Amino acid sequence: MTTSEADLKKLMLASLDGDAASHRALLEALSRRLRAYYKRKLASTGRSASEAEDLVQEAVLAIHIKRHTYDATDLLTPWVHAIARHKLIDFLRRTRASLADVPPDEADEAMASDEHVGAESSYDVGRLLRRLPPNVKCSMEAVKLDGLSIAEAAQRCGLSESGIKVNSPRAKNPGRADCPGSEIMKTDDLIAALSAHVEPVDADRSVGQWASPLRPQRF
Repeated sequence: MTTSEADLKKLMLASLDGDAASHRALLEALSRRLRAYYKRKLASTGRSASEAEDLVQEAVLAIHIKRHTYDATDLLTPWVHAIARHKLIDFLRRTRASLADVPPDEADEAMASDEHVGAESSYDVGRLLRRLPPNVKCSMEAVKLDGLSIAEAAQRCGLSESGIKVNSPRAKNPGRADCPGSEIMKTDDLIAALSAHVEPVDADRSVGQWASPLRPQRF
């Protein structure tokens, strides 16, 4: 199991060169860390494991699409931790968690003034989707954002139902749990779909907003 900063960064650098196998291995390794991180953070709020998995998938999607913002001269785990933390704070705001429900080390950020919301909202799923191939984008928007069933999404996007399942992360309609078309897509399947759309990243890419502290992060 790949867990060290050095191993993860090696996979990230290969991913930036367009190596699909390394990109998949990276996302798989990070998803395990993210899952433990989110379960630990949400445990004190009494939230379910399925909500942690939603966060894992949003973070994995963000890492995939925003990898061009990673500065290869920095450590990788602090960059990933920053994304994971912002996703958690965004989730707590989105679900209107009370201050008592917020993990203590996240409380200050959860209380931050609305002037910070714009920067964080620019990182939401809707904007991330714009960088994906059209069929993947349509599938994810239909299921993840609009709450359509697999069959409805297939009709909208002009794809087969199996194609929708491959392209869309955690494909479920939370308001229609009994609907036969509301199957849940596993995180591993999301990673496989994302790894099929890996392209080399320009070496002189501009560094994004996720600044890295000076030491590896445990999350």
